[in-house]
Amino acid sequence: MSVFDPIGFAAPITVLGKMLIQNIWRDRNDWDHELSKERDKEWREWLSHLKKLDKLEIPRCVTPYHTEGELHVFTDASERHIPRPCIELQAAVMGCRLAASVKREMNSRITNTTYWTDSKTVLSWINADPRSFKPFVAHRLAEIEETSSAKNWRWVPSKDNVADDATRDPPNEFSSEHRWFKGPKFLLNDPSDWPSNRINTIDQSEEIIETKAVNVIREKTPIAPVPDPYRFSSYDRLLRAAAREKLLFQKAQRDNFGDELRCIKRRTDAQKSKLRNMCVELDQDDVMRATGRLDRHQSLDAESKRPVILDSKNRITELLIQNAHQKCMHGNHETVINELRQKYVIFGLRNAVKGIIFKCQWCRVYRRKPTTPQQEELPAERLKAHEPPFNCSAIDYFGPMIVTVGRRTEKRWGVLITCLTTRAVHLEIAASLTPSSAILALRRFMARRGTPTVMYSDNATNFTKANKELKEAALEVEKYATAKRIVWKFIPPGAPHMGGAWERMTRTIKSSLYAVLKERKPREETLHTLLLEVEHIVNSRPLTPVEPDLNREALIPNHFLIGRSCGISPIGIFKATDADSHTWKTAQRLADEFWHRWSMEYLPNLLLRKTSTAGHLEPKVGDPVLIADKTMPRGLWPRGRIVKTIPGRDNKVRIVEIQTKLGILKRPTSRLVVLT
Repeated sequence: MSVFDPIGFAAPITVLGKMLIQNIWRDRNDWDHELSKERDKEWREWLSHLKKLDKLEIPRCVTPYHTEGELHVFTDASERHIPRPCIELQAAVMGCRLAASVKREMNSRITNTTYWTDSKTVLSWINADPRSFKPFVAHRLAEIEETSSAKNWRWVPSKDNVADDATRDPPNEFSSEHRWFKGPKFLLNDPSDWPSNRINTIDQSEEIIETKAVNVIREKTPIAPVPDPYRFSSYDRLLRAAAREKLLFQKAQRDNFGDELRCIKRRTDAQKSKLRNMCVELDQDDVMRATGRLDRHQSLDAESKRPVILDSKNRITELLIQNAHQKCMHGNHETVINELRQKYVIFGLRNAVKGIIFKCQWCRVYRRKPTTPQQEELPAERLKAHEPPFNCSAIDYFGPMIVTVGRRTEKRWGVLITCLTTRAVHLEIAASLTPSSAILALRRFMARRGTPTVMYSDNATNFTKANKELKEAALEVEKYATAKRIVWKFIPPGAPHMGGAWERMTRTIKSSLYAVLKERKPREETLHTLLLEVEHIVNSRPLTPVEPDLNREALIPNHFLIGRSCGISPIGIFKATDADSHTWKTAQRLADEFWHRWSMEYLPNLLLRKTSTAGHLEPKVGDPVLIADKTMPRGLWPRGRIVKTIPGRDNKVRIVEIQTKLGILKRPTSRLVVLT
């Protein structure tokens, strides 16, 4: 157990030691017993082989240029103790498990997988029907069939089988050039030069089930051929091709309940069967039906009294459930289940119905809802402390509002600028939605609050054009800006939740404005005054929970703007000393106290993610999608295909580019319905 070799580099040496330990335990030797002379000799020989690992160095680099390749798995079993084919079969099962693990863990794409064994008996078993063997062999052949294909299995001579090196005596020379690390030389040749894939006929051993009785039954009741159900997309088409429904039931039951059918015909009990707690009988068509206690009920028909037994893990049953789902007008789970239970007993029905509804194309288009990805980390602008308010801001419009100008009325819009760090707000009035009006509002804001370094906004036309004009007219902007230019960042179209820090403030402003606005059409001077009062009210809201202790005031945005809340004296009393007698130092200490409370009380409230990500699957390039648009009927939602994913800082995709008939659109994943 002290040997750390998870990949098995030293297996040709260490396997012999493990076998030696097994033999010692078979000799019933306890820990304190002296070894026999024979085991002692074997032990000393193994120690001599163990020295071959002292200078063993294995290069393990996989270059990033190797993005795809083939996987070759060699299997073998030890011939020292049990040379039966069953052990070779177990080695083949372990080879399938190892290949599945490698495929799951590797990032490189595996183009083809080939399994090699030197047992022709095992190859003949793999290419035969697993149901014709006894349980030990049948169960392992079934697992091999689930994880591999018979056409991928090939025969290799024992002399070329690399796995044989771990089941024989240790090699004389064991270095990095050994074939244990490089594989057999024939793999470097053309596949036509590989060992011929010769397969013997099935070994007529005791592993095969006697089928004489079954042959007699088949002679009496020949089974009519049934079309391959995987070639049909609907149950009605399959039924028309098969001509008779009983043939479909017979095939489905033979595939899933073959052992039970044989036991019923032989009048024996099937052990470990799904049907062990049910009363089952065969009708005149050799179809298994469940019997119960409703035979005397007059209103039920014969099919309801004796429903057909089926398993949901069958293609015929899957088509039957799909047909019932469509006949129920794509109804919910319970409706479909209730409809099927009238005539059938289906094992795993509920999960199968859920799977059918999940794969139904109509339900995908008209019922599936967008899912929400995991919330991204907060941007750095939300977490910058000890900086002037509005250094990192966001701008948004609300309105329009009707004002009276002389004898006419005009529209005005509110401009909301939010400090992303302190959550303070600044309100301006815009006369229109033009880029020039946006620039004037921004200039008034910069004159009162200073020039921000970062400005966020949505993709409104006036903001995008304003950004373009700001870049083109840099000289004009520099009159009102500091040496640093404004970095303007846009959130993706159709993603207002990504601007929640300021979108939520728009609702707060509207609520406060409706509360104080008594006139429907005030004069512009009145509206301007009311907006400033609302600004002060909103900046007086608490950022942290209000504590019961009245001596400690909750932190509010006004503490960072004017050093106090609404008319209340500043927090704390700072006495000037000889070393600290300047007013600006007192103000600085007061600001430091606010920022300290901001870090200790406000920031922890931003830690937890508050959205549910249940059922969210990250979209990939090539996925067909619907773009959810609440302003349109669902049947008119734009369709497209993802052509590019834009991962965030945590490598999770929240924004994608979609090719539609209108061109390429950038949208958040929370507005997409993936149709795959």
